[in-house]
Amino acid sequence: MQSPGLTSDGYFPVSIDREYEERLVQLAVSGDLDPGQWAAMGPSFFMAGLAVMLASGRNSDRRGLLALAEYLSPGASGVTVFNHWLGHSPLRPSRFFSLVEPASDMRLVETRGAQRRKR
Repeated sequence: MQSPGLTSDGYFPVSIDREYEERLVQLAVSGDLDPGQWAAMGPSFFMAGLAVMLASGRNSDRRGLLALAEYLSPGASGVTVFNHWLGHSPLRPSRFFSLVEPASDMRLVETRGAQRRKR
C-alpha cells in the first residue's frame, strides 16, 4: 500500500485517488477505532479530522470517534482546528458521506440480520 504524497506541512495528502478513497471508506465503515489502524492510513492530522467529520454522521460512535481524533492529533475536535481541516483537506465531506452512509447502512443491516439468526 503506497501512501499518497503529502502537503508541504505534512498534514494532508496532496490528493485522494479512488483507491485511497475506497480504503478510507472501508476503514470508516469497519467500526475499527484502533489508533494504529487509523495512523497507518495517513497523516495523523488528516486522519483525526476524518474521525471528527465521521462523528457527525448517522449511526456513528461519536464519543469513540472524537476520542480517536484527540488521540491522533490533540485539539483536532475543536471548532477552529476542524474548520482548518475542512478548508485544507482534499477530501470533500459531501462526497465521502455519499460513499460511507450506504456502506454503513448495509453493515448495520448485516449486523442486525446476524443477531436475529443467533436468536
